[in-house]
This record gives sequence, C-alpha cells and structure tokens, in this order.
Amino acid sequence: MSSAAFGSALTRARRFSFSWAEVAPSTDVREQAIRLLRVHRLRAADAVHLAATIIASDFQASSLVFVTLDKNQAAAADKEELQVVS
Repeated sequence: MSSAAFGSALTRARRFSFSWAEVAPSTDVREQAIRLLRVHRLRAADAVHLAATIIASDFQASSLVFVTLDKNQAAAADKEELQVVS
C-alpha cells in the first residue's frame, strides 16, 4: 500500500471512529469468544472481534451491522444472526 493510500485509509478510519462502539476486553467477551471457537471455524482474534460485537449488541445480534472481509468470520457472524457486510 502506498503512503498516499495509507493516509487516505487512516483519514477515513478517523472519520468513522466517531460512529463505532469500542468494547473493552472483559470476562463476558472472553467467554463468548471461547463459545464461538467451539462452534465456528474461527481464529482467536476473529472470535474476540465477533464476541465483542455480540456483547455490544446486548445479545440482540440483529441490532448491529458486522463488517468483515474474512469468509469464515462472515459465515460465523451470519450464523450468529448478525447483519453482515463483507
């Protein structure tokens, strides 16, 4: 990635950062990630990302949109009934 493309991506990320919710690591996120690892083909970091989304949605998965470019993560998110954008 060129430095111009990186700068552009960073600018977009900063602009969008005001609209996302960050979920700090917690026991709930960890337990949810472990569950997700048991039932889906996910890498650990992907399970944490998905678990944080589920926790942030207060277990109302359809209330949030989940964005990913990873096929396994998208499939797991879909099975968890999240709205998936990939």
